[in-house]
Amino acid sequence: MFCRWVIFPAVAICCCLLSPCLPSPSVCFGQTSDTETLEDAGDTDSAKSADDEPSTLQKEASLKSARQTLQSFIVAVENEDYRTAALALDFSAVDPTPDPFEQVKYAQRLKACLDNLALVDFSMINDEADSLPVSFPPDKADSPIVLERCEDGLWRFAADTVAKIDVIYTVLREQTPIDSDATTAQQPVQDESVGEPTSGDEPDKKTGEARSQTVSPPVPDGLKSARSTMRTLFDSLKERDYQSAVAALDFSEFDRTNPGPNPYRKIGLARNLKEVIERLALIDYAQISDDPKGPILRFPLNKPNQPVEIVRNEEGAWRFSVDTVSQIDALHEIYKDKPILNLPDEEKPWLSRELVLGNETWRILWLFAAIFVSLIIGHALRAGLNWRAGELARRGRNLRSVGAKTVAKAAVSVFFLVGLSVGLSVLVLDHETQSLVSSVIHVIFAVVIGYTCFRLVDVVTELIRERGERSGSTLNHMLAPIVSTSLRLTIIVLVLLEIAMAISDQPPSTVLAGLGAGGLAVGLAAQETIKNLFGSVMIFTDRPFELGDRIVFNGHDGPVESVGFRSTRIRTLEGHLVTVPNGEMANTAIQNIGKRPYIRRKMNIRIAYDTPPELVRKSLEILRELLADHEGMHEDLPPRVFLDDFLDTAMNICAIYWFHPPEYWDYCVFGEKLNLQVIEGFHAAGISFALPAHRLFLEEKVNENRKSDEPGTE
Repeated sequence: MFCRWVIFPAVAICCCLLSPCLPSPSVCFGQTSDTETLEDAGDTDSAKSADDEPSTLQKEASLKSARQTLQSFIVAVENEDYRTAALALDFSAVDPTPDPFEQVKYAQRLKACLDNLALVDFSMINDEADSLPVSFPPDKADSPIVLERCEDGLWRFAADTVAKIDVIYTVLREQTPIDSDATTAQQPVQDESVGEPTSGDEPDKKTGEARSQTVSPPVPDGLKSARSTMRTLFDSLKERDYQSAVAALDFSEFDRTNPGPNPYRKIGLARNLKEVIERLALIDYAQISDDPKGPILRFPLNKPNQPVEIVRNEEGAWRFSVDTVSQIDALHEIYKDKPILNLPDEEKPWLSRELVLGNETWRILWLFAAIFVSLIIGHALRAGLNWRAGELARRGRNLRSVGAKTVAKAAVSVFFLVGLSVGLSVLVLDHETQSLVSSVIHVIFAVVIGYTCFRLVDVVTELIRERGERSGSTLNHMLAPIVSTSLRLTIIVLVLLEIAMAISDQPPSTVLAGLGAGGLAVGLAAQETIKNLFGSVMIFTDRPFELGDRIVFNGHDGPVESVGFRSTRIRTLEGHLVTVPNGEMANTAIQNIGKRPYIRRKMNIRIAYDTPPELVRKSLEILRELLADHEGMHEDLPPRVFLDDFLDTAMNICAIYWFHPPEYWDYCVFGEKLNLQVIEGFHAAGISFALPAHRLFLEEKVNENRKSDEPGTE
């Protein structure tokens, strides 16, 4: 008991304490964080407007030769300057022309292909502006990547190469592991709501009606609540999923004032917003509502200055508001030089690192500590109450002794639920999980309190019996079981009512009104159900079996899987699931094999009649010697060996033994070993086993059949 409730939880807490000390996967594989490697797109866009001429960007990209193009492309991808990297690719053969987010995917996959084809040696790449097309790797005849000079005089990756990037990437991925940066390339998202935000009143080309009136796009999983939107922004930027990060911001006003595609500017704003939030305050996701219909989130929480808002639009998607988006640049100028409060996970103290499903280590430790402390208090209280109950029993105060024992039985469960509730209160759970957990705890708490009151009925019964003994009247003895049954049924009804309130989230008046309206219908049409309900009560009260016990009921043999209010489910040894109504179960004999104290085996060994008496005695001695003090023997049930019968074809030796404990597979292993020893012992002694003897007289009948089959015979 001490190991179960003290040692095992302590080991679990030690494992939680040690796990955060291990290096993270990003450290093991040499990956760096988003804040360490990303070049600020917002700062880049502030230096160069979104309407820069292509010639200016092309000069910055250095596309004057194959070597310069390759160098410019690799440096741009490594610095995540995908606008510059895309200039090095010729998309003329790609139909339709990819949008900027798809261009990011092309650039990342091409970079992954270059990394896996060969080590880049720029000295082997031609640096002349007027040379022939250059293949990579340059020392292979079937090089899949080609750089060539385009009509505008600039060098780019050839159009055929760009069109086949997905094929090259797939082939190389099957041959060699692709670089981890490439595997995180953003896939094009088909859902319009995840892409660039568009105005809900955009007219449809065919009907001319507003699209929001005819089509309601589904809400993305990452934008279903304020908490999920905040997580989407940070997680998407960390994983370089810029498309999802941009979708977390409401750019409706931005698109109206800045017509035309501005993907890089939007990426920069998303990253700047992330940097602002990191410096505003610590993010505690447990305090951010995960309710899809919750209130507007204003961040930082519980502070007078709350410049960041996450609001819900008409489609039900949560995004950073238009006002927040319009203030990102101004907020970034104010907070960019302030210290980062929300550090990357690898830079945080180990207690603040995320461990499981967005929960930091300290939250998990708090959960285990709350449960551990509550269990210690519960066991200490139960031990004290049991000791007190024993003292009261020795003094002859049986009534108080029964009450103390009853409360002691529920002490551990009550304190465990209290500790579990305190531990779960600090965890970051989504809205559905939080509601489910609250309902489950409410139901379990009602059952535990109901069980305690159910057992306290014994105190009332004992009180009635004591008064009956004092008065000498037999009326109290007759009244005790009636009162006990009535009180217990009342407690069951109240517990069921509380459970119904917890599940339905309705007040008692509504639940009672529904029960009153449907009571007559239930009484008339659900007689069998009520019978099964009372049968389940009898099963729970009498407890003829427990979950996992192997029982035999009406020819069904197998363990009990579940016991419900209406039926009990048995998984037969053949694997079939049998459902038995509890009303039938309560009125039929049940054979509980799981409660047997031992497994009995009766062996019948037959030897031939021509076996000499000395060998018959020898066979008995061999069996008695093998079963003497055998494995699993109980001193009260020694084995028995007798020559008990003369059969038609053999002499029968009966051997009976009892195996303890009733572990079936251990019993089978011992039975196999015993059988082999019997065979070896009989073989060494020259004792033969009798075989069934049958003599068939078929010769005359066969000859008659042959004559009837000869030609000319009838």
